[in-house]
Amino acid sequence: MEYPTHRNTLADKIISRLSKGPADSRALVEWIIKNRMGTKQAAYRAFKKLAKKEVIVKKGTLVSINTAWLARLERFLKDSKGENFSIATLLPKDISRKITKTFKNTTAMDVYLGHLFLVLAEKLENEPIFLYNPHEWFIYDRPESEKNLFLWIAEKKKHFYLTIGTDTPLAREFKRKEQNKYVQIAIDEKFAVPKNEYVVVVGDYVIHAAYDKDVSAKIDSLFRRAKEFGEAEKEELEDILVSHKKSKVTIQENKSLADRWKKRLGKNFFLK
Repeated sequence: MEYPTHRNTLADKIISRLSKGPADSRALVEWIIKNRMGTKQAAYRAFKKLAKKEVIVKKGTLVSINTAWLARLERFLKDSKGENFSIATLLPKDISRKITKTFKNTTAMDVYLGHLFLVLAEKLENEPIFLYNPHEWFIYDRPESEKNLFLWIAEKKKHFYLTIGTDTPLAREFKRKEQNKYVQIAIDEKFAVPKNEYVVVVGDYVIHAAYDKDVSAKIDSLFRRAKEFGEAEKEELEDILVSHKKSKVTIQENKSLADRWKKRLGKNFFLK
């Protein structure tokens, strides 16, 4: 794992800049050159290194810090310093009764969702997590980050109930590999949720994400066709995500709504 250092390297400066929010890679390169931090070639080498280690994520020209990397950093700081450090101290705490945000690309949306997920999971540490995904494409878009998410769940001993809405060879393989004592996975095509909508429920909070319909239709087509996920499928997924135009996230603190979702999502796991 890549950690911030005290050497103030170009990579450290990029991480520091991105801690303020996602940035266009071209503008970031110009900022690096203007402030005499490095050359254009050095900037792109640093991007490549940080992306390979999944410290940052890049979709099209947009670059942002990877939320899962922040979670790994939390574990590192706890292990090395023994301090009472929380991921929540790095993230916004302004979740009110209802918030709606729109996004023009999947990177910004995924970073925001990741922040919300980790804040709520930390805040409501004794609450199980319920999710609905039409397809589990995240494991192929950023495999190391997703694996570290499952590791984090196991370390926290959190119960994680995921329903996948489409029965495909990829969904069945994902369930075979990832299901364990804490991560329970169900595949349910009878679950009546549109193919562009994703749901997360933690405690009394409901996060509802609606992705671009055209992008979601293309993801659905890819995952229904694919028997396995190789380089060709990975490239197709990357091209699909880059074509994303607009999506929306709504967060509600609503006990009645959360209870209804938990009841629906819990049926496949024999939860009352």
